[in-house]
Amino acid sequence: MRRFANAFVRSLVATLAILILVSGMAIGIASARAATRDTTTIKIKAFAFKPKKINVTAGTKVRWINKDEIVHTVTARDDRFDAALDGKGSRFDVTFREPGRYAYFCARHPGMRGAIVVE
Repeated sequence: MRRFANAFVRSLVATLAILILVSGMAIGIASARAATRDTTTIKIKAFAFKPKKINVTAGTKVRWINKDEIVHTVTARDDRFDAALDGKGSRFDVTFREPGRYAYFCARHPGMRGAIVVE
């Protein structure tokens, strides 16, 4: 009887460990999806913002990443933000909390323009 009890306890412990592991992985996957959904990336490449215009929901973080070797800026038309991205790999983040249209440009290259529409 004692062997049966020990085997049962080991089996129960193993089952619980697997359940904890699987549920932890599911939580991690859900968190990763939420983080991905809440951040939108705009690349600065070949003297252009790509994509040029995006639509996001309020609370979304927008990340600009400079893929060019030279300095660009991300400058809001309404002066809400202004950042210099000092060459390849530099980045800048803004979280948009209020609905509206946010136009921006590169101060060093005024032909580079973009817009964020927050719903």
